[in-house]
Amino acid sequence: DRKRRKKTAPSRPLRFVSGAGEEIWVGRNNAQNDELTLRTAHRNDLWLHVQKLPGSHVIVPQREGEAKEEIVRMAADLAAPFSGVPEGGRAAVDAAMTVELFARMLRGGISPDSALAIVNAALTVRAQEEALATLDVAAFDLLTGQVTLLKAGAAESFYSVGSSVRRVEQPSTPLGILSSATFARTALQLRGGDVLAMVSDGTVGCGSDAFCDCLRTHRHAPVPEDLAALLLAQAQTACGGDADDMTVIVAQVEEL
Repeated sequence: DRKRRKKTAPSRPLRFVSGAGEEIWVGRNNAQNDELTLRTAHRNDLWLHVQKLPGSHVIVPQREGEAKEEIVRMAADLAAPFSGVPEGGRAAVDAAMTVELFARMLRGGISPDSALAIVNAALTVRAQEEALATLDVAAFDLLTGQVTLLKAGAAESFYSVGSSVRRVEQPSTPLGILSSATFARTALQLRGGDVLAMVSDGTVGCGSDAFCDCLRTHRHAPVPEDLAALLLAQAQTACGGDADDMTVIVAQVEEL
């Protein structure tokens, strides 16, 4: 007896929707690209493709006039991760796409959790290649001084309260691994004179004790950029000048 083989429904192009309800369609293979370009798109729709590289066809339907610049930029951000960008530049493309797309969606009124889900989907379905990225977000309430840290695979953060320095390290999964992604959340209450320092993995790759001592000693530096430069220099010294993926961002709280 012949076993009946189940027919697998053909995969469909990805559909993204902005906070204002505008659609963006992304093809992930030749069949989906043909479907979008030859059957789905209308004459006046916007079509995007990474120049001189194989990859996705991205369609922005234009039902009422021209598409807004914010939507066009979002569509361009989606075109890159699904295209044949050389492997040497893949990590940089993944990181840039993650940050830019996430930021644009927030400015478009999409919640952090929904924006995280969209970026994660863009990374996990891209051409069946490994694509990892992390997100480290600090949401400040300028009225109360409360800060909510949102981490997805990100390194620990540090903050000063009076003369003490504390760490925030939440276990979380980077984007691009699982089909769903969630933020690890931590709420902090900061007051005038307190400092928050956010870092990339390489900054504390050689240990964080000296970093904490540096933050404690120089926490009253008048300019946040100067404090960030001091902390970065300390991290580079701790690793013997081998600066790999070192970034420091400092926020100082002032009461008005």
